[in-house]
Amino acid sequence: MQTALEELSKEEVIAAFRRLEQEKSEKKGKNFRLLHRCIMMFKAWLRGTHHSVSLLQAYINEYTWRFNRHSMKEGIFENLIR
Repeated sequence: MQTALEELSKEEVIAAFRRLEQEKSEKKGKNFRLLHRCIMMFKAWLRGTHHSVSLLQAYINEYTWRFNRHSMKEGIFENLIR
């Protein structure tokens, strides 16, 4: 099974990149607002809570887990039942 990107011909991909090159962005720096906010929140959380570089990967894993579950409105009990 091919992905949508693999189904494109080489000419279609080149044409798409040319259109992107010609297109001027009027929103410089605003296209990645959510990404910048996530990075800023991660850095603030890391500075405020953790200080050991040797455990950095564990801290990143914990932040990712918390970020992925920040929109869950159910309580812990409902999540454990599932």
